[in-house]
Amino acid sequence: MSSVLYDDAIRSVVAGVELTAEFSADDTISGSTGCNSFHGPYTLEGRSLNVGTLSATMKACPTTEASKQEAGYLSALESAVRIDQVASGLTLLNAKGQKAVSLTRK
Repeated sequence: MSSVLYDDAIRSVVAGVELTAEFSADDTISGSTGCNSFHGPYTLEGRSLNVGTLSATMKACPTTEASKQEAGYLSALESAVRIDQVASGLTLLNAKGQKAVSLTRK
């Protein structure tokens, strides 16, 4: 993960926090916010993406910035309507055409 849109700005991932997302063949997205794990449904038709409501565990984040990032990350994932494949991974775009999440492949 390299960046996420929250507080009306694209932000780099907080140092020491790893954000992940895995899109499974069974139409489930799951991953980590760096504080909690999450999962939920998604559909993909061509490049059109719809991420449903995500559920997350409820552990406290170690810092206020990590907490803000977690909320922003989950919201950014749920706001994604289009997926673009790039050389290094995936870019998820929201309805305004803004980059919501930039995912790098591991």
